[in-house]
Amino acid sequence: MLRFARPANGDGQIRTPRRDLCSRVQRHIEMNFDDPDLSTGTIARYFGVSGRYIQLALTTADTTPSDYILKVRLKAAAGMLRNASHLSITDIAFACGFNASGHFATLFRKAYGMPPRAYRSESPMVSC
Repeated sequence: MLRFARPANGDGQIRTPRRDLCSRVQRHIEMNFDDPDLSTGTIARYFGVSGRYIQLALTTADTTPSDYILKVRLKAAAGMLRNASHLSITDIAFACGFNASGHFATLFRKAYGMPPRAYRSESPMVSC
């Protein structure tokens, strides 16, 4: 029976197929968040599993595919609002996979407590 045990990962948790898939799905989302068609269905097709299996895999991270996609997109948008002053808010919304700037602004306000324009003006610009 011990031959089936997998080594613990960096946080001390035993690796399981579902946990491994969760990590792979999260990386896939982080690399493809800018695709406006990214969804549970497209992710499931990419990995060759059912949408339900993708949902179950992400329960190990206490999230859903849709929530994780939104979280990654909003985090990327916040970074762009701070660091890409040459881009309009609409350009940032589309670059982060949102289909409409108004919908993006509503979701951003809900997540960050202020509209994107206010967030941009209150955040110090970071120069490289």
